[in-house]
Amino acid sequence: MQISVHDTGLTFLSDEGAVYTADGSGRLVYAHRGGWFYTRGLSGEIVAKKWSGPERIIRPASPREAADILESFRDLSKNASPGMVLNNQSSPSSPLSDDDIFQWIDRARRYDPDADAGKFRMTYQPVGILPPDQYLTVVLQLTEGCRWNNCLFCSFHKGQRFHLKTTDEYNRHLLSVREFLGRGLSTRNSIFIGEANGLPLPADEMAHIVSLSRKALEKELTGYRGLYCFMEPNSSPIKTREDFIRLKEAGVTRIYFGLETGSAELRKTIGKAGTLEEERRTMNAAQAAGISIGVIILLGIGGKEWEDRHISETLSSMQGIRPGPKDLVYLSPLFVDEGGPYARWEKTAGATRLSYPEMILQGHRLRNGCPPHFHLSIYDTREFIY
Repeated sequence: MQISVHDTGLTFLSDEGAVYTADGSGRLVYAHRGGWFYTRGLSGEIVAKKWSGPERIIRPASPREAADILESFRDLSKNASPGMVLNNQSSPSSPLSDDDIFQWIDRARRYDPDADAGKFRMTYQPVGILPPDQYLTVVLQLTEGCRWNNCLFCSFHKGQRFHLKTTDEYNRHLLSVREFLGRGLSTRNSIFIGEANGLPLPADEMAHIVSLSRKALEKELTGYRGLYCFMEPNSSPIKTREDFIRLKEAGVTRIYFGLETGSAELRKTIGKAGTLEEERRTMNAAQAAGISIGVIILLGIGGKEWEDRHISETLSSMQGIRPGPKDLVYLSPLFVDEGGPYARWEKTAGATRLSYPEMILQGHRLRNGCPPHFHLSIYDTREFIY
């Protein structure tokens, strides 16, 4: 066995070539074995990924598979010692000593995944979804659930009651998150204020929340990248360039908007709140204040019957939004909850669902219709865990 150390992770390389990485608390976060790459969330969930020819396979790890991964990680940590460190890439200004590494190994040995999962459930309500560039963030739940929660296609907050925390509740939540993550904060690089609408308060109150959040966490994070959130314009009092300037000054880096489609009729059909004009106006105000935006577009929404209109009207809408060099556009394939309202709408409307390859082709059509400076990428929600 060999060990590699860097500021954000402790990695065990087994004699068989399997790789396991722990965060600063000794909590397993990544594994690579048998041709599969595994990502393990704070919740204890594990997602398995690999390429099979041109196809990317993404699936939840089975309970037996997850147990075997944790057992192998535990066995390696029991047999590990600082003398096995092949590569110490800790910061030159404060390099880790053998005693530091021994203590880190000991934390991995003593790591209890069941107890950790219990602490997670005490710290967080279900975390519905995050943008793919925020999978190493620290989520702070100013709100829980989604105030609207009537989009036919969305099951991320299914059965979850909406709640906006008071300032006292939020302060307690901040302390709880810090305590839960502990040394694992060093693996994280940003702050994300959740859930579905992270800007539910007037600008001055939100600026205070942003400042509280940064003060509590920023110095603990490695390579801090900024503070981020989702926004639903129809349920936020933040509207103007001046509002967003206040947030920019407080430290907001990027805001993500679920445009879903540029077709007003399709948005209404799928239960999306607000109007396209409201979305565009809000995004433009954020951009004018110097805050970057992330625009999320669904692939496959409405089925084959809506495909051409979805593409043409979305491209038309994007011209009004005008994403810049610091903005992101995510193309997100639609994965349907078979027992949910969208599946029932499909049957009632006689909609023909697109296959995954057909959705990717739809993404290519959207990409080809956008100016070359747009930063477009696929957002596969199956990869998400927190």
